[in-house]
Order: sequence, then C-alpha cells, then structure tokens
Amino acid sequence: MGTTLDSAKTPQDKLTVQFHIEIKHEFQNISKHKRVRMPVVKCSMPLYINGSLLDEREVFVESVFFQSLLQPGKFPMFTFTCGIFGCGGYYVDVLHNDTTVTWITEQSPFMDASDESSNVFIFSWSNLLNFAEELIRGYEEIARVRLAHNLQYNNDLELYRNIIHRKRIEVDRA
Repeated sequence: MGTTLDSAKTPQDKLTVQFHIEIKHEFQNISKHKRVRMPVVKCSMPLYINGSLLDEREVFVESVFFQSLLQPGKFPMFTFTCGIFGCGGYYVDVLHNDTTVTWITEQSPFMDASDESSNVFIFSWSNLLNFAEELIRGYEEIARVRLAHNLQYNNDLELYRNIIHRKRIEVDRA
C-alpha cells in the first residue's frame, strides 16, 4: 500500500492479549457405538487495542501475524469463526518503518460497534514484539495443559521464537 503516515505525530497504540483456559470433561464418540468421557481444553484469547476489545467473532490468525512481523504487506490476519477467510474476516495492511508498525484494517476491528476509533493503528516494534512473546507464553501454557491431559498440541513455537529474536536484532540495529 502506498500510504505514508507520519508516526511521529500519531500517538502509539497498544496491542494486548489475555488467555483463558478451561478444562472440561465431555463425552466424545470414538466409534459408532461407543462414547468415552474425555478431557476437552477450551481456550480463548481476546485481543485488545488500547484497552478496547476486538470483535471475538473474528479469529486472530497467529501464523499470519508472525509473517507480518517479517515483511510489510496485506495479510488475512483475521478470519471468521468457521475458519474460512472468505466467509468472514478481513485483511490488515501492515507497514513497517524503523520504530513502528502500522496496521490499516479494512473495517473496525472492535466488538463494540459504538467504538468510534480509527482503523489505522500505529504500534511500536517493542509493543508488537512484547505482544508476540506474550502469545508464546500463552501457547506454552496451553501446550502444558493439553499434554498433561494426553492431548496433542500442534504449533511451531520455536519458529515464532526465532522470528521474535530476528526482529529484536533488526530493531536494535535500526
């Protein structure tokens, strides 16, 4: 996107996350005639920009977020709860400079429709990298809980850690 923004005049926004993990035991079908009671780990991770809740019907795609740290571009960072981007969701234009990352969303990302906020958000690299580390800590906790209940966890946290490490080095050099 060819938009130029003067981030020196714009207050910096803050992206935050909260993880909620709930463990339930539910009956699951393991065959046509047999059900067993199994642990189910339910997780949610509401996101906030400047303390305002983002629309929880739009699912944050963390793998796309980590890609957006590596290079600017247009990213399908939010999808609908069904997981199909075309069903819902929206793109985020991501712009990089030495000290900030700008997100320009196609629509208001907030849960509260009366939130009269912009769809342009300017984050410091420090905020986004700290947010990324918070995501990893939350995913590590989810992995621990799932493994404690003999459930698999499939997420490449090492790849995400490497991205953060690489970006911290780049940002420190700038």
